[in-house]
Amino acid sequence: MSRAAAEPPCPNEAEHTIPDAGLGLAEWASKMARTHDQVKCAGCGLYRIWVRRPPGALAPCWQCAQPKVDPATLAKDEDPICPQCRIEVAERQEAEQRQRLARRWAEST
Repeated sequence: MSRAAAEPPCPNEAEHTIPDAGLGLAEWASKMARTHDQVKCAGCGLYRIWVRRPPGALAPCWQCAQPKVDPATLAKDEDPICPQCRIEVAERQEAEQRQRLARRWAEST
């Protein structure tokens, strides 16, 4: 059995944005997504470069990926999700809850 060859280092690795050591990657990316956008690295083709979004620019919604969210209106730990997607998520959660309750009722009778 042979091992896959290691990928060569990216020639633009110095431009890659590296998370702070004290934060977990998901938490760090969540905080960065409020003020920055990811762009593809020309060297390795991966989205590893974060650039600051212009002041007042809308952030992409985490559900539909459309630039519809004003980060200034979000609470500290609130995910950037547009109002339309929030409604859809709430409706989906309610439907799932009704299904769970219907299953539990059917199992108990």
